Amino acid sequence: MINKKKLLEIIASALKVKKSKIKENTKSLDIDEWDSLGQLNILSKLDVILDGKTAKIKKLSECYSVNSIYKLLIKHKLLK
Repeated sequence: MINKKKLLEIIASALKVKKSKIKENTKSLDIDEWDSLGQLNILSKLDVILDGKTAKIKKLSECYSVNSIYKLLIKHKLLK
């Protein structure tokens, strides 16, 4: 289980951007690096860190904002 701060770090790392560029209200349209490959990197990194539990969340691939990812992970009890 991870917290919100760790989620922001994971997304920044997956997109290879500075942590300061990723905020709670950041959307894919705000970050050039958050393209289809960036989305795959985010999903892959989350899946590794959360021991494969995110692979079962079908709607996660449709989340194109930090807030939507956060809410979905909370819903599935993967974030504290």
